[in-house]
Amino acid sequence: NHTKTQKNNCWNKEEMSSKDQDHTIGSGGGDGGSEPDTAPSSAQPSSDGPSSTTDAVNKSADDEAEPRVAGEAEAENSQPPAADQTENEDQNGEPIAEGKPIKLYKSSRLKGYMTMLLSSIINYDAAYKSSDVISTSSAVPATEGQRAYAVSVALISLSLSAAVTLVHLDTITPLEKLWVKGFKPKSRVELAISIFMVIWWSVATGIQTSVRGIAGDGKGQYSLYFSCWVCCFTSFWVLERWWVAAGLASMKAFITSWPYRSPGWLCILFMGIFTLIWYLDLWKAHQHLDREEEEFLRSHFEDVPGIQWDLIVSLLVMTIVPAAVFVLAEICRETKPDGTNQEKNQHENLAEGFTLLALILCWIPAIIWVTVPKGSASLIGNAYFSSWLTVIFIAETGVWFV
Repeated sequence: NHTKTQKNNCWNKEEMSSKDQDHTIGSGGGDGGSEPDTAPSSAQPSSDGPSSTTDAVNKSADDEAEPRVAGEAEAENSQPPAADQTENEDQNGEPIAEGKPIKLYKSSRLKGYMTMLLSSIINYDAAYKSSDVISTSSAVPATEGQRAYAVSVALISLSLSAAVTLVHLDTITPLEKLWVKGFKPKSRVELAISIFMVIWWSVATGIQTSVRGIAGDGKGQYSLYFSCWVCCFTSFWVLERWWVAAGLASMKAFITSWPYRSPGWLCILFMGIFTLIWYLDLWKAHQHLDREEEEFLRSHFEDVPGIQWDLIVSLLVMTIVPAAVFVLAEICRETKPDGTNQEKNQHENLAEGFTLLALILCWIPAIIWVTVPKGSASLIGNAYFSSWLTVIFIAETGVWFV
């Protein structure tokens, strides 16, 4: 109350002083007569005291500021955007990834294209020299048709991978922006190239590494054989890198996301299918090895006991079926509301454990039998490597179960 009284007294003094000044102005000049004692309405204090005057001043300042701010915002909004600028491009028209212009030489796929280029060069050299086999070598010379096909496959892969590699390394030509738009993440052009390379090398590798192919089992064309598989795996790797760059899950993340031991069963399933295909190829197609240079290969496979073919094919079928069952069981497993998977019951665990134990006990003597001299998979080729990979996946899944 004391403070309020002081404020009112101060205001009364100011009011009296103001009136005295107005009276002096109105009566001054003697000879000039008197002027009406009037004061501007803005000088009259309101009944609310100083606070109302302060509010009025603040309101006036705000009213002046609002048009100014609105005008600035309107001026900014009135500027038209660049015609060639989109939400994924900078002012120069270059695509932007995470706020930065894309540099193709930093692309994760470039390593795959460079690997493809080097492997294609090795593959081309091996294919070109595949007919030049000395008499003392154990390698089987390629026919003209086999050699021509292998050279064509390698040349197309070499040319395409070299062109894509140069595009990724181009930082000086005027076409740099065009390359960036063609090979940026989610690019349909790069997706088409990747899918083509996957199909191209999958078919070529299957043909050239079969028992009747230029680099089949026991033919000694090792450079051609391994470079084919490197190109094939690299094409799948590049496609997966495009998949990841597009914001999708990688193959590894997809497999490891499955519950329990389903990743192991999935590897056993696919490897068992491929191994079965290679054994059936050896069993049925070796009869068509009718050239003089291939006579020893035909004799080798004909000397394999018939019961060995029957047992290894039966074992592969017995491996594929339970692997498919356990994979389907994991696909159909119910997921709880909290995101966790339904627990396995005791019977399912026992069935899985006995299946893995049976497969391990069957495959250990089988792999010894088929890979020793005069065995069906004793020659370096697809059946040899796929048999060992199948055993490794079964053993790894068994250790995982334990």
